[in-house]
Amino acid sequence: MKKVLLVGHCGPDTLRISMVLEKIGATYEGAFNHIGGIDKLENSNFDLVLPNRVFGSDENGGVSFIKAMKENADLKDIPVMLVSAIDEAQKKAIAAGALEGFGKDELEKGSAEAKMKVAMGI
Repeated sequence: MKKVLLVGHCGPDTLRISMVLEKIGATYEGAFNHIGGIDKLENSNFDLVLPNRVFGSDENGGVSFIKAMKENADLKDIPVMLVSAIDEAQKKAIAAGALEGFGKDELEKGSAEAKMKVAMGI
């Protein structure tokens, strides 16, 4: 079974994402912030990481998290996709080494599911 790490998501968004993950047969764990996310990645295996664009009041949370992952030799090969519908944020995430992510509006449309399946090799 594939395992996904959600970082910086609120409860309602975690629920929405988890419903899509359940549909594709994946489990998830959550982390509230950068420190918790890196700690989980260093202590467990994940097939995909989905950071939110914003961690609390940090507008660059997700992009900064992706940069930290890609600068860490042990984490750089884990697929990561930014959850954001903002084009500029997606461009920054891709430039930092992420795969093309998706906005929350795509969760019920099927396109987010398709992108996650490709990222995890399902």
